[in-house]
Amino acid sequence: MSRITYILALESGRFFNLIEDNNLSGAQAAKEVVYAAGILHDIGRWRQYETGEDHSVIGAELAAEILERTNFTPQEIRVITRAIREHRSQREGMSTSGSFFIARITSPGPAMNAVPRTNATSSRPWKQATWY
Repeated sequence: MSRITYILALESGRFFNLIEDNNLSGAQAAKEVVYAAGILHDIGRWRQYETGEDHSVIGAELAAEILERTNFTPQEIRVITRAIREHRSQREGMSTSGSFFIARITSPGPAMNAVPRTNATSSRPWKQATWY
């Protein structure tokens, strides 16, 4: 997902907006932000299954803890965690990174329309097949 999101960011021309709008240090930092957000965007899903908490909110908190230990700058952490927190729904005042990730992570496009996300035979309700 991260590689696809990065490629789409480059192709759409929005990659440089991500750098400028978020005061990132350059293309390498922006690439790492895109990859980190893509990799970590569902990290809180297990808590949602256990407690019903919104996985995007708890995921942003969990991601911040990881990112702080992996040499991301405070600004990069803010951008990544905001994108994770915003990836579930479109909102007014959404950040550039959040609006980009909501469009790319949650709506992969027509090529994915016939691909089930999980096993339809699972006995766990959250593992029932969900179609793009």
